[in-house]
Amino acid sequence: MIDFHIHCSASFDCEAEPQAQIDAAYRKGITTLCFTDHVDFDYPEGHPNAPEIADIAARQRILEAVDRRGITVLSGIELGILDAASAAESAAYLYSIMGKVPVDFIIGSVHQCDGHDCYYPEYYEGKTKAYAYSRYVEQLAKAVKCCDMYSVVGHYDFCAKFAPYADRAMRYTDAPDEFDELFAYVAQNGKGIEVNTAAWRDEAAWGLDIVIRYRQLGGEIITIGCDSHRPENVGKRLREAVEIIRRAGFKYITEFRGMVPNFIPIDEV
Repeated sequence: MIDFHIHCSASFDCEAEPQAQIDAAYRKGITTLCFTDHVDFDYPEGHPNAPEIADIAARQRILEAVDRRGITVLSGIELGILDAASAAESAAYLYSIMGKVPVDFIIGSVHQCDGHDCYYPEYYEGKTKAYAYSRYVEQLAKAVKCCDMYSVVGHYDFCAKFAPYADRAMRYTDAPDEFDELFAYVAQNGKGIEVNTAAWRDEAAWGLDIVIRYRQLGGEIITIGCDSHRPENVGKRLREAVEIIRRAGFKYITEFRGMVPNFIPIDEV
């Protein structure tokens, strides 16, 4: 089992030390783990998270010293790509560290929409579920065109994770035109998407219809990740993510080494 979206204390929103996350991964039978800590220039000046830039070099020194428990431990980044301005800052940052520290994998993520962080209830005030979700995917479809220094698009359903609606599940029909624009661009430009299990929490898994559409539009690269910020969530529901990908018709799961995709037969995961 592989997990290509996990955080540690290098991220502003995580207190778990790398060793604790690795130990949890070992207990869950995970054999490849990629730390993807936040590098976000997306937040406006004055926001408590502005900017939040993981010290990737310091994290690498820690990762080189930990007990890896036989796990392949890789170095990744979750990069904020909200708009052209933040993408430019992100690109400058990446150029400054490339060649100095290993970077195996980059998730391009959007955490804000319409001037609000989707973590907070203000984003959803006065919005129907369909409107809130379609606006987020629309923002994601715009953001991916602002930056090309990412491997996959992160959590297409991020807004569903904190949504106040009785039925939080995101479906393709919530934003069909927006998903089509997003997936067509991603597929045509050699990028991918992830199936991120965090938004499901303890409810029924969703996303099969969305992943099917991604494949219909030419998508080939697809990773899995639990987006864990705590040891108890490491590896959570990854088997369900694999099953969704399998049912969507994919024969492979993707991992990355040195920013190069490697396709693993799904029956081996």
